[in-house]
Amino acid sequence: MKRYPDWVLARRKAGFDPYGKRLKSPSYKPRRRPSRTPVAELAALHRKQKGVCANPGCRVPVEMRGKKQAHDPPTGAILCKACSIALGNLQRSPRKIVGLLAYLGYLDIKLLEQA
Repeated sequence: MKRYPDWVLARRKAGFDPYGKRLKSPSYKPRRRPSRTPVAELAALHRKQKGVCANPGCRVPVEMRGKKQAHDPPTGAILCKACSIALGNLQRSPRKIVGLLAYLGYLDIKLLEQA
């Protein structure tokens, strides 16, 4: 059994919804944010880090992907995709990072509270 009638599928293929409203312009192209760091500077960082992630606990090989490089401007380092996503999810909050390390058992939170 078909989910949609043929006329609905034909209208969607033509770029319209079933009510005649255009779904998207034929010349629609999503805009990309331009990179703030020049490619030559990213290549120099990549060579300086010997092609690995800047996180000392990770050290995964990082590929040069042109302007789409996972780059951390405040520290001037190139991170792998996983480290970049983790840093973004933690919102660069030292409190959250230390809290998670304590939760995982890598830090003794009592020693931190005394300091």
